[in-house]
Amino acid sequence: MMRWELGGWPWFPSVYVQGMGESREQCPGLAYIPGLGGDGITMRPVAVGHCQGMGMPHGHHTLLCPQSIETLRVDGSGRHSFHAVLRSHTEPLGLAVFESRFFWTDGTELVSATWASPQEHAVLLRAPVSAFTVVHALQQPPRDTAACAPGLCSHLCLLSPVHPRGYKCACPEGLFLLPSGKCTELSIMYASGKAISLVHVGPGAHSKWVQEWQEPFHLQDVDWQRSVLYGTDDRGMLLSVVGHPGRREAIATGQPVCSARVDIRSGDLYWLACNRRDIGVIRTSDMFPRILHHARSSIQHLFLDWQRGALYWLARGQPLQQLSLAGGGPWDAWNETWPGDLPAAMDSRAFSVLWSSTLGLQALSLTKRQAVTLAPSWPHGLVAAFEPYLVSANGTALLLWDRRTLTLVLSMPAAGVQGVVAFVGSELQAVPPSKGSALPLPPPVTTTMRTTTSTTAARPTTSATRSIPSKTTTVLTTTPAPTSKATTSSQSTPTTTSQSTSTKTTPLPTTATSTKTTTVQPTTTSTTTTTQALPTKVIVPRPTTTTQHPTSPARVVPPTPPLPSSPAHPLTPVLHLSCPRTHVSCRDGTECVAQEYLCDGEKDCADGSDEDGCAQLCNTPGAFRCASGAMCVGAGERCDGVPQCPDASDETGCWTPTQECALRCDAATRCIPKSWLCDGHADCLDHTDEQGCVPKECGPAEFPCRNGQCVALALHCDGDHDCQDHSDEEGCAVPRPLLCRAGEVTCSHSGECVPEAWRCDGTADCGDGTDEQDCPWEEVLCGDQQWGCSHGHECIPDVWRCDGETDCTDGSDEAGCQPAPCQSHEYPCGLGTCLNASLVCDSRQDCADGSDEGGNCSVPCKQSCAHLCYPSPQGPRCWCGPGYRLAEDSLFCMDIDECTEWGEAACSQTCLNAPGSYSCGCLPGYLLEPDGRVCKLTGPEPVLLVAVQSEVLSYGLRSGRKEVLLATDKDRVVFSLDYDLVERKVFWMDLATESIRWQDLNSGKKGTLVKGVRSDCIAVDWLGRNLYWTDGAAGQVLATRLGTAWQGIPEYTVVMDGDLDQPHSLVLQPLAGLLYWSEVGSHPRLMESTMDGSRRHVLLAQGLGWPTALALDLPTQRIFWLDEKLGSVSSARLDGTSVKVCGGALLTGP
Repeated sequence: MMRWELGGWPWFPSVYVQGMGESREQCPGLAYIPGLGGDGITMRPVAVGHCQGMGMPHGHHTLLCPQSIETLRVDGSGRHSFHAVLRSHTEPLGLAVFESRFFWTDGTELVSATWASPQEHAVLLRAPVSAFTVVHALQQPPRDTAACAPGLCSHLCLLSPVHPRGYKCACPEGLFLLPSGKCTELSIMYASGKAISLVHVGPGAHSKWVQEWQEPFHLQDVDWQRSVLYGTDDRGMLLSVVGHPGRREAIATGQPVCSARVDIRSGDLYWLACNRRDIGVIRTSDMFPRILHHARSSIQHLFLDWQRGALYWLARGQPLQQLSLAGGGPWDAWNETWPGDLPAAMDSRAFSVLWSSTLGLQALSLTKRQAVTLAPSWPHGLVAAFEPYLVSANGTALLLWDRRTLTLVLSMPAAGVQGVVAFVGSELQAVPPSKGSALPLPPPVTTTMRTTTSTTAARPTTSATRSIPSKTTTVLTTTPAPTSKATTSSQSTPTTTSQSTSTKTTPLPTTATSTKTTTVQPTTTSTTTTTQALPTKVIVPRPTTTTQHPTSPARVVPPTPPLPSSPAHPLTPVLHLSCPRTHVSCRDGTECVAQEYLCDGEKDCADGSDEDGCAQLCNTPGAFRCASGAMCVGAGERCDGVPQCPDASDETGCWTPTQECALRCDAATRCIPKSWLCDGHADCLDHTDEQGCVPKECGPAEFPCRNGQCVALALHCDGDHDCQDHSDEEGCAVPRPLLCRAGEVTCSHSGECVPEAWRCDGTADCGDGTDEQDCPWEEVLCGDQQWGCSHGHECIPDVWRCDGETDCTDGSDEAGCQPAPCQSHEYPCGLGTCLNASLVCDSRQDCADGSDEGGNCSVPCKQSCAHLCYPSPQGPRCWCGPGYRLAEDSLFCMDIDECTEWGEAACSQTCLNAPGSYSCGCLPGYLLEPDGRVCKLTGPEPVLLVAVQSEVLSYGLRSGRKEVLLATDKDRVVFSLDYDLVERKVFWMDLATESIRWQDLNSGKKGTLVKGVRSDCIAVDWLGRNLYWTDGAAGQVLATRLGTAWQGIPEYTVVMDGDLDQPHSLVLQPLAGLLYWSEVGSHPRLMESTMDGSRRHVLLAQGLGWPTALALDLPTQRIFWLDEKLGSVSSARLDGTSVKVCGGALLTGP
């Protein structure tokens, strides 16, 4: 059975699926991974993979796929292969990537390795693992967009960046989307004898009687927008019925009518006279009948496509004719002639015309202008069509057919059917019969528009100041006082432009600085001024009476008596001041000073009152004296995170341990999060974060391993080594060798069980190495474009020879290869080694062959070198320092862009190039390790969700703690699984019952999401609240709501159908609205599209073997896939460009 894997990436709304090949650059016949937008429309190949192990690691924007593990940037470029990862694992089933680590399984154990050392494996769990995924909050970041907010769609909301709103509503199979975003059923109205009946196609569909008259009524059309029925009687009188129940009213046409169609948009009625040649219209504007067209031959069928504004008709011996409702003459819509009396119907939804004849059921696509045969024989007739349904009548019943499968969906008893109309619209409303016009005018459409007028320049508001970063003093004067400091004055006319008396200043955003700002208030002004933090005291005039905005509370200070006059200060009227809540008034009542600048050792009030009585503050209990000695701050302001002292000494030495900084090490230059302490990995250079660690106590339902690890008690003596020191299987009643399963072999001396496939695979898997003893190696003949390793039982692609990576077990593929060129600050010795240029011509032989001395070493340097000039045996040469390379003129030095040239080897996440150097950075949620290159996750411990047959375990990636989360029936194996952090639910595929099931991790409640599906790959869209899966046999990608409860009827939608060649693995990128998947049909490839299925395109279609799992790494924007055929893990960018030569694992055959 073919497996498909589904994975996603939260930051970029996408889904990834999987696909086959055999070389790294030019490998014919390799699979591909298609990427698809979450809406299922846009698709393009990306890379290949197996659903069982496909994953998208956080901390890296990459997709992973199996036997080789390969990575690819999300754009499809930068392909790379990790060649030594899977040497001893011949049939890997799954793949995940997280925090620069690979995780995979081969069905017998769960293994991990780092990107830096892929050959160093760590067995996390020895058990028959059937599926797994990484669980962490950064894998499913919260919503940062209004797209797919609750209530926007009645059923499914598919994320898609191509839509203006960022999403598209979708409906389950059998329902149809209305413009409002709601889903509704198909309505079929039909006339039978003298009655009108209505059927809503859906669960429990039944015929509903609408109305009955004393005379026959031949139904012609339904104006569901205005609740009007149109029909004719036996004499050809055109009739209308408004509302239900409604009265039949005649419409004057001047001649008998045999067919009529209504334009839903305008309400205009188009009709065909019983002479079968005249086409007329009655417009709602004047209710006057007019003849639009007189045909040359008899017209059998008249159709109206109101959505596209066109009339169509079929006349005997004539091509299909088309006439625009806007006017003009008719023209041929199709060049084939109509034979005559055949049943036909127009499907406006599919924009096609269908008819049945002796040639079977046929359909004409008006878009492609091409006819196809749907069925070679169709004896049932045809009265209406609405994709995906057909309607026929046989004299006793009305029959509804599925157009895709031509199977009967519904049969309703109905004798003598005389007119059928299928439509999707609002239900007919009970409207009183109209006594006037038979064509009621459409209701008036009212459009409400909200207009916002900015009145900033004309409306006074409150002065806005930042009290913490800048000192603000409000001075009350009649005229702004001259000052030597920068002064910003406000004119009497309200404005928002700040103007300096010395220089014009463009206001900058208010920022936290240590400057002071003084606000001056003129006598009569009402204005809005925003005080900017400038490097000097800024005086801003302030109105006498300020108009405070309701959201800016201010403290009103009672009037202060005027100061007594003096010769130096003549009597002038003093107006009093209202200070903001965060300010206090000076004693003279003319200024406001921010509270934090009281007693700061600097006089801000003109009368110096802000510094009066400050000595008393230093005498209060707990007061802190600033290091400068100029002021004191209260005990509550010490270590409050806001510097109060001018020298900020009140905030020094205030560190206390927190979750984010539980330990400071390396001379207090590095903070270690609590989650990093005692995790087995030294994050401090002095290793203090791993000192004094005490093993955690295990819970009552856990078994304590000797090494301090805790595993579930149910895993004790179960035949699998769950403790890393194997202590959970010691002292068990049954000897360990007897617990080997079918398909495993026993290690003779070490007592281990290893898969039989590992026997004689070239790698020692038993502790005693007995699995590689007495192996009858056979010479393997390698195929075209392959190279045979020296020991004769391995073949690798030709392009892997001398690529700088060891692919053969014996390393023979890199033997005898030309050495890599020396860097520009190095000297090439004769034997291929490189020597630092400073050691050349130093009278000491540093090269093994002595080629660094002698010759022209004595010739002096006279060249105009950009960096340095060194002597050499070949004469003086220019050299460049590290981070540079010598230009073609051998004089100048060019900077090396390590970020571009080295790729992930430079930095694990973000990289910033600099002249002669570069620096690494980390995404939110990560911190840089002491090596300055690798980013490590902070916060809670990430865990692996692991399915072991019928149980799902959690495995702590740092603590190794194991816990059984849920268990299904013993005979039901959990295949592909995913989770939803929002509702804490786990979803999995149950192949035994062909259903997707879920369990709530909080309450333990279980349920079924959907039945009747068979897929090995599911993926959760935590933003759009959907679950996606692939159907390789049907060639589809489908989705359903996470909150759907199974009620006996499938409620899913087909996101993509057609042109999919066996979709396999799938991963999602909801934050970008994208999806990626692989196809493993005749032309394997990786694809991408938006999550509504639009904009599909191929991401990668070359160099793929049999990729069986996908994973996406967000920080590095790469897609990973595991290739079983190539035995490697590869990756590439997600745009498909600049594909690198992939590395690979060994191949055991040609």
